[in-house]
Amino acid sequence: MQGLLLQGIGSHVLNELFGSSLGLTGFFAWLPVLQAFALSLGMTLLFVGPAVWKALQAPVWQSLRPSDSYSMATSSGGLVARAGLGALGLLGMTLLLWMGSGNFELAIYTSIGLSVFGLLLFAVLWIGFRVTAAGLATVPHLGWTLTSLQRILSRRGSGLIVQVLGLCLAMSALLLLAFLRQDLLQAWGRSLPQDAPNRFLLNIQPGQETEVGTILESAGIKQAVLYPMVRGRLVSINNQPVGPDDFDDQRAQRLLDRELNLSYGKVPDYNVIRTGSPIEPRANEVSVESGIARTLGIEVGDRLGFDISGEPAWAKVTSLRDLRWDSMQVNFFMILSPAVLQDMPQTFITSFYLPASSEAAGLNQSLTSRFPGVSLIDLDAMISQVRRMLEQVIGAVQALFMFSLASGVLVLWAALLASRDERIREATLLRALGAPRARLVVRQATELLLVGAVAGFAAGLVAQLLGSLLAEQVFDLPVPFRLTWPLIGALVGSVVSLGAGWIALRQVLSTPPILAFRRLQA
Repeated sequence: MQGLLLQGIGSHVLNELFGSSLGLTGFFAWLPVLQAFALSLGMTLLFVGPAVWKALQAPVWQSLRPSDSYSMATSSGGLVARAGLGALGLLGMTLLLWMGSGNFELAIYTSIGLSVFGLLLFAVLWIGFRVTAAGLATVPHLGWTLTSLQRILSRRGSGLIVQVLGLCLAMSALLLLAFLRQDLLQAWGRSLPQDAPNRFLLNIQPGQETEVGTILESAGIKQAVLYPMVRGRLVSINNQPVGPDDFDDQRAQRLLDRELNLSYGKVPDYNVIRTGSPIEPRANEVSVESGIARTLGIEVGDRLGFDISGEPAWAKVTSLRDLRWDSMQVNFFMILSPAVLQDMPQTFITSFYLPASSEAAGLNQSLTSRFPGVSLIDLDAMISQVRRMLEQVIGAVQALFMFSLASGVLVLWAALLASRDERIREATLLRALGAPRARLVVRQATELLLVGAVAGFAAGLVAQLLGSLLAEQVFDLPVPFRLTWPLIGALVGSVVSLGAGWIALRQVLSTPPILAFRRLQA
């Protein structure tokens, strides 16, 4: 019921935030409720089922003895049982991701990637804790804090790793979104030159080029170049008809299901010819952008057929080009020779940089009053709107991912509660041997700060690495590595771990020794 209530409140808030429906019917959506019920039932059977089954198989006399029952609950169950439990967990994660994304292949890769990441992080932490404990053991005359740290790492290393993993995975998602919200957007802004075009002029008709150029020059714009643009549809490759149904890739289907913006003439200087030779103006030739060539399987030497306003045309591919769509320059998927397109119906397009000191409104009025069909697009306003939308979306997702942080805190809480009785016995013995309460406070705080700092630092490091990889591989934006995110993660993780752990373990230091001894004797 709590999940149903939170789902209703969250959907209502998001609908109000974005001003439109998110596809949720009414205040509650019952499909997520059914999915959550199935997920909860599956996770309960997966993680609780083996322990319950083992408890039912144990003799009655063993459950009446605290020490035996504790060893029974914490026994490993064998390598085969662990492997089977891990395989079931991987299967459950894959089904969950498949249910959410609808892409089974993506779900498999993501599940395997998360599992490998978890195993690697577990191995690194296990080795790190062991090496640190062994190193501290060789140092003579350690202080109370370091001695306590050495004993904690030696006795509860595996339990600490579980706590670190739970908190690290939850914080990684939040820090990755924060990284995308700040560093990636800033890198995108830095990648654009100061004089990058911020205005586009569309639908300039033949015969209007000279007057449009004169108006632009009067506004102080001298670098604008007008490019011819012809609308055409790609209909064949190597004399074989092609259509949306011939490709499984969605991008290929969209490209073949609509008209493309074609141009003719010299390839712009800001386009880089990766393969092939320049266009011969008097031959039927075409230069193709490398991305669309890869999507449609086009290679140098292929023959492409076009349908341009009902007129057939063809051209031979002589080169593949690399270009950047985020450069704000005029770019085309395909640039053909003038011999193919020069006599086809066409308009002109240009982009230019309009300084902030210029009268943009006056320029827009001059162009629209003289040429009603010409459209002036303000990219600054569009970029600002896109930036605001991205910040809103990432902020909303971050708010939802706070539940993942809460789940990580609950994992930490459960792990601490499972060891609370053992901690009470340790604290009782130490206090009986003369250890003051202040030292026990330092011991407990050291453990909690260690878990939070390690989990937060690892989460910040993961967020930085994944964010940088995403920026370079997907957006082609260089993002320098900064130690800020791991340090922020370590600080936040320490605060969260100390707060949650202190509440969960408050009975460890508040239990009187006499009561603890009576429990031990019982």
